[in-house]
Amino acid sequence: DRLALWLTGEMPAHERVLTTASLLWAETRAAQVTAMVRAVRESLAAAGRPVALSAAVFPDPGAAYLDKGQDWRTWAAAGLVDALYPMAYFGGPERVEAALREVRGVKTDRVKLWAGLGAYIKEPATIKTEAAAARRLGFDGICLFDLGSLRGKAGGCRPYVEAAAGREPLFLPEAPAGLVAPALDPFAAPNGGETLKAIVAKALGGTLPPVPDLDRLLAARWREFAAARPLLRQTAAEIASGPQTAPGWVELRGLFRYVDPQDGPEKKREQLAAALRGRERLLAGDNFATVAAELSQGGSRKMGGVLPRRWLAADPADRLLATLAPGGISPIIEVEDGFWCYQVTAKGEPATMAFADLPWPARRILFRERLVRALGE
Repeated sequence: DRLALWLTGEMPAHERVLTTASLLWAETRAAQVTAMVRAVRESLAAAGRPVALSAAVFPDPGAAYLDKGQDWRTWAAAGLVDALYPMAYFGGPERVEAALREVRGVKTDRVKLWAGLGAYIKEPATIKTEAAAARRLGFDGICLFDLGSLRGKAGGCRPYVEAAAGREPLFLPEAPAGLVAPALDPFAAPNGGETLKAIVAKALGGTLPPVPDLDRLLAARWREFAAARPLLRQTAAEIASGPQTAPGWVELRGLFRYVDPQDGPEKKREQLAAALRGRERLLAGDNFATVAAELSQGGSRKMGGVLPRRWLAADPADRLLATLAPGGISPIIEVEDGFWCYQVTAKGEPATMAFADLPWPARRILFRERLVRALGE
């Protein structure tokens, strides 16, 4: 995967530098969130009130840390929260159990673990199976999301509460050491290799990759980044100093089918088949909003499938979209977390603009292109 290619130096130099920067930024952001959680904990302690502090978190600890700033393994190890509610809402019972099993690795007698189950999108029989898995794994309780949705279902909340019943309270042993966040400013860390090791462990859910000479590789990535920092600053200053040629853009509607990394081959085939059915309907002239409402998942299900403006980079998906005329339907495009089918509704050509007037996605594309040239790639 990308992290392994970064670690071993098998990706282009500019990608390695930017990946290191993104990892350091993830730690900076997560450390700020952790500081806020700590401040809330300290305020409750100072008030002397018996208030339990809990947090609903993404169950995958690596994704929670990198994408959401939720370093909840550190919160649990440091006793900053009283309970965690991993939101294991999506997918079948096997995927839910796999997500809960990963959370179950956070063993502490100070923090209770409640399995958050997606009752709002599932039937009671499925919730019963998932709740049984949570009990087998030793979770302290089961939380059904969400009350408002369950009240609107036939039979109300009772079938779901009964499905989740039967929990036996368990207390879990002490948490593993070594999960406390490094300094708040990882960019200034004196031992960058050790800082990167802590960050990579968080990104991988508390483990380290089984790579020979890991310390040497991490030290190399840090030295490479430290050497590139002046060039990063120079590139940023140059690109902001005057007008730039902005990339072209497209306006899109999108149909999306989600695939989780823990989904098996059968689930992936089902999602691809659903995306292909949607594309066939679009090619036959069906209304995009109707197809999206029936077949799309995530935010693209709403608003007729309308997506934000997409500024075009040099990657294969963007090059493909650049070839489509307004009204054109794309082939199915596989991405890291699923499958997309797009319809281009409008296009814009590259244009000269002040850098300050560009939206952030366009700025990132220009910065990356300039950095490639600066590194001589």
